[in-house]
Amino acid sequence: MISSAPYRSSDPLPRFLWGDSLLDFPWNDFFELGDRFEPVEFMAHTHPPRFLCRIADDRQLSGFPGDEEIRVWREEENRTVWKTNFRFYATDFIFFDSIPDDSSMEEVMREACIDRQIRDVFFGMIK
Repeated sequence: MISSAPYRSSDPLPRFLWGDSLLDFPWNDFFELGDRFEPVEFMAHTHPPRFLCRIADDRQLSGFPGDEEIRVWREEENRTVWKTNFRFYATDFIFFDSIPDDSSMEEVMREACIDRQIRDVFFGMIK
């Protein structure tokens, strides 16, 4: 059962989990899946409001030179699509808690931008 207990600093999970879909496996050829599926990135937010969403690259949304402000906005009213100026947007949300209001989601998405930037810098250092 999923609980909506508040976050405790002793919780072992990081706040954001980033991962790729499981589409690039050897058995794809065996099952003749071919190129019908695109690799997809997901993000899980493990603290309330907990959710899973699909992350899509959007190179047109890159930050502007000298622009250090994180911009986050909701794209569509009836469908939850959150865009950022950090070259990605989040869509196809599955919420495990109640659906948060826009201001709460905006704050979570701002923190996701920072977390993703730290992750990208780290992966750049180890490659």
